[in-house]
Amino acid sequence: MATFISAPSGLLARPPARLGRRARLGSGAAPCRAPAVATARPPPAATPGGVSASGAAPTTVATLAGAATGNESGVARAAEQRRGGLPRRAFLAAAAAAAASAVAAGGAAPRSAAAAAAAAAATATPTFFDLTASRGGAPAPLRDLFDGKVTLVVNVASYCALTPQYEGLVALHRKYAAGGEGKRPFDIAAFPCNQFAGQEPGTYDEVCAFAREKFGAAFTLFDPLSVNGPSTHPVYQWLKANNPDDGKRIEWNFAKFLVDGDGAVVRRYKPGVLPEMIEGDIAALVAERPLPKRVKPQLGAV
Repeated sequence: MATFISAPSGLLARPPARLGRRARLGSGAAPCRAPAVATARPPPAATPGGVSASGAAPTTVATLAGAATGNESGVARAAEQRRGGLPRRAFLAAAAAAAASAVAAGGAAPRSAAAAAAAAAATATPTFFDLTASRGGAPAPLRDLFDGKVTLVVNVASYCALTPQYEGLVALHRKYAAGGEGKRPFDIAAFPCNQFAGQEPGTYDEVCAFAREKFGAAFTLFDPLSVNGPSTHPVYQWLKANNPDDGKRIEWNFAKFLVDGDGAVVRRYKPGVLPEMIEGDIAALVAERPLPKRVKPQLGAV
């Protein structure tokens, strides 16, 4: 015979447990939500200058059409038109150079990157000669110093394991500086930089004295500057943006850029590349011959 055990009366008197929302909907069901309704935002009123009242560039028909159809090329073409046909990297470099030139001239910097970019798009991409640095605290237009010359740009330091590269730089400068006999003159633009382990703490005068007294350097030295980060000098913004090899940050002291006689940067070299290793490139440019092809080192080669 089966034995029945009665449940405590208090348990039967309890109201049934309240089910959670997901339990009432079913374990696999998600809570119902009203679909979001996309609200079209009216475009900002345009001003006579072709820029909206909010300061942003107006949205073009090509941009809307490209976005609506998923046609990325349409969007890219519209963006390139707004940049005046300049590649994005060159466009940004020109904008930065325009802003720096405005400040150096005593004017105010553009209020936004868009404003600087718009101003830069109206002009051609500058050459190395169109930039300005400083020497002894005074502005030094690079055209006044290097116009028509083949120029090797180097960020130098006095207390670095690579400082002996000064010797190779001096040798190159002595050999090619004069030009003549149908050859372009050659110069070196040396920019002290203290961003790498604090290995160049000296002032302009101290760096000049060190380079000239210890190595006999007669090439052009500049005031210390920054080559990386938010305070990157416009010269190095332009070099990184316009060289054909690598737009990344400067790796260390004695990174090098080679500029031809027309002011175009044609090659970038890593810090460990010794000056004598690039003599062939310099000899070709001063003689106005094409650059030799880069030769990749072969493992196991003698």
